[in-house]
Amino acid sequence: MTGDRIRLRRPQLAALGLVLLATLAGAIAWRVGKEELPDTLSFEPIAVVENHRRALAHWAARGLRRRTLVHLDSHDDLKRIPEARILVLKRLLLPPGGQPSQAAADQATTQVEDGNFLYAAAKLGIIDTVYWVVPVRLFTDQEQLPAFLHHHNFSAEDIAGFRYRDGCFHGRIDEIPLNICGIETLPSFRESVLLSIDVDFFPTLADSYGEWPAAAVGRALQALAGRLRGVEHTLVAYSVDGGHLKTRHRWVGDLLVEALRNPWLLAEQPLPARYAVLQQAERLCVMGRHEALLDEVLPRLSPETAEPALLTYLAGSLAELDADAHAYLFAEQACLANRSYCYGLCELACSLLGTKGLAAAERFFQRAYQLHPGMAHGQFRLARALQEAGRLEEAVRYFGIFRERYGPFPADFYLGRAHLLAGDTTRARAAFDSARQALLASVNPWSEFGDAGIVQEAIRFYEEHGSPELAQELRFALEVRGQLFRPRPHPEH
Repeated sequence: MTGDRIRLRRPQLAALGLVLLATLAGAIAWRVGKEELPDTLSFEPIAVVENHRRALAHWAARGLRRRTLVHLDSHDDLKRIPEARILVLKRLLLPPGGQPSQAAADQATTQVEDGNFLYAAAKLGIIDTVYWVVPVRLFTDQEQLPAFLHHHNFSAEDIAGFRYRDGCFHGRIDEIPLNICGIETLPSFRESVLLSIDVDFFPTLADSYGEWPAAAVGRALQALAGRLRGVEHTLVAYSVDGGHLKTRHRWVGDLLVEALRNPWLLAEQPLPARYAVLQQAERLCVMGRHEALLDEVLPRLSPETAEPALLTYLAGSLAELDADAHAYLFAEQACLANRSYCYGLCELACSLLGTKGLAAAERFFQRAYQLHPGMAHGQFRLARALQEAGRLEEAVRYFGIFRERYGPFPADFYLGRAHLLAGDTTRARAAFDSARQALLASVNPWSEFGDAGIVQEAIRFYEEHGSPELAQELRFALEVRGQLFRPRPHPEH
């Protein structure tokens, strides 16, 4: 595609209500056979959320206790939580003689993250046993176990307790029974289970099996239909917020929810038109055929309706072709059509930040946050870029937004550095103190954080400002990375 062709289409790109008419050809190479779907299995009721952490309050409100959970996710979501926070969650979600209020449920959701809500659910007695279904084909022997668990930031103590049996790894996390299986090795269940599905499971599963996302959805549902006797409740999390799923893959979640409600959907020929179009766009995107994607899509635009997922694909292809201004228009259009697609602006911004710098990326960030103020996506990356550019006041603001979502560790280490660069040692010390206290209160703080350099900066600050004992506490925390954290009392305590 030439620059002249892009310019000729600019009036179309700027128009409101762009959409592709659903006429592109596309079909999946693998389908569920009708004879393989039992008439008796229902996935209802189905709850749909953006952030997986909302499952905790949802389950508590339904009065669920001691359930077996089948958890399809790219992440275990079992990172440890300090006992003090578990007690807070118990007070909020398990009040004597009743269900939690909406205010209590909302407050409890702020106390957990997508990476640890299952740990909280187990410690509160909502979940009894977890079957974590991972989207990879690796379960053949015990030798694969340590590398797999280490990759997912399990501690050495955790890893030592797992064993391989019948195609799954079996162990415990703080006495929580955890069974890690592939989609093909999940055992059969005699009792009804809770089902938890993160949409980020399917792109990885598709890659693992060398197929397209719609086929991965079909594969997973067929496997579940063959192994589950009953499903008491299903929860689906999209997880674009926070960056776990690419914005362009939101349609995979839409397909999943439709197929859970109507299992015959994936047995139909051909695939429903909307999903055929989007899967064709995914094919061209993955193959790097960005000019072909635009050539097929642009002539078919219509002002009547907008398909934000497809607009997101178009924005991504234009960005790959260095047509940033046009990419911005498409990404903005997707966001205006459906606020859940505003994350696409942030994804393009993060990509541009790495390739062309802050000047090219900033307006993508700002437009996304203007149109979707509550989103948690990209603020940390933007804050670091602003800090490097010497725009410290703005950097502090975006680090603060990151802190609101993820808590004082590790955000306050970065806030401390920003205050220090601004010459405000009082606020720097307050931030470093907050980060240090949060770090020392954590059970396994390094499970999802590995920037030792920022901690070293806090160590130097304490040494230079007369607090060698606090510097030593942080050195000790660095020494035990990869282990469960057992805070060592300061010698003077």
